[in-house]
Amino acid sequence: TMKADGAYRLTYAATGAQVASPVTVQGSEAHMAVTTEGVTSVTYHATNFSGLAETERTLDVRIDKSAPVVAFSGQPVYTVQQAVYIGCTATDGVSGLVTNPCFGQLVQAPAYTIEPGAHEVSVTAVDRAGNTYTGIYTYRMEVTYEGMCELIRDFLGENQPHAEALCKKLMLAEEADQRGNPMSKNG
Repeated sequence: TMKADGAYRLTYAATGAQVASPVTVQGSEAHMAVTTEGVTSVTYHATNFSGLAETERTLDVRIDKSAPVVAFSGQPVYTVQQAVYIGCTATDGVSGLVTNPCFGQLVQAPAYTIEPGAHEVSVTAVDRAGNTYTGIYTYRMEVTYEGMCELIRDFLGENQPHAEALCKKLMLAEEADQRGNPMSKNG
């Protein structure tokens, strides 16, 4: 509702999310419903009985019905010799975020320190209009023969005979495992 005491007529228009061509109404009060999500700029001015118009005024109307958006970064599968980095970005294009739940890395660790299997990371983003979104990212930690060998080399050094002997045993175990020999896993 736009009101101007003593006005002969009011003129208003809107741009942005909801567009309205200029409308002039007689009297000192005008109503315009803004229902479109986004930012709508309503401009208006009053004209008196003498035909003098006041300086145009602007009112920004923000309507935010949508939840924030969360996007994750990281790999779906990590192996034991890798480093795990899971991050995210959170955005809200209309009202903005209350706080950013994606500040820094969510997970940052050597993969060998994480239990094998599936893992979940979740964040909840809240915008200034009170809309919320909880994003969940799932990743897996896997242990492979090749990954274990690379990890042994990292820990013991590539040129050490002990590292190569352990890697050779791992490769033999992998070959036996591929042939279906369950005893190969016992060393």
